[in-house]
Amino acid sequence: MNCPSQTTLAAPVTANLYQPSTNADGAWTLYVNSASALSLRALENLRKLIASGSKSGREVKVVDLFQNPELAEDAKIYVLPTLLWSASQGRSLVLLGDLSKLDKVAHYLSH
Repeated sequence: MNCPSQTTLAAPVTANLYQPSTNADGAWTLYVNSASALSLRALENLRKLIASGSKSGREVKVVDLFQNPELAEDAKIYVLPTLLWSASQGRSLVLLGDLSKLDKVAHYLSH
């Protein structure tokens, strides 16, 4: 995957969402705080992306750090919301913010 290691996307989302997973190379996880408007906006934007018919072919696991704060330290998450792609080879991609730039989020999810 030829992507910058970090991209900032202004805008949040708000709930659980899954796409069929065909990604054996890595896993997508959206870290949110369910008590945060920005995180809820990111979740909503992710839902919009899926509802728009984007065929990313990726599963996105949603982790609520408000309910499971210990997972933030394990994953080294310091900013919320964070959409993280990580692969077994140690490669990763981090998208920060509310995911309002749907075209860019769709691009990264599809690669």
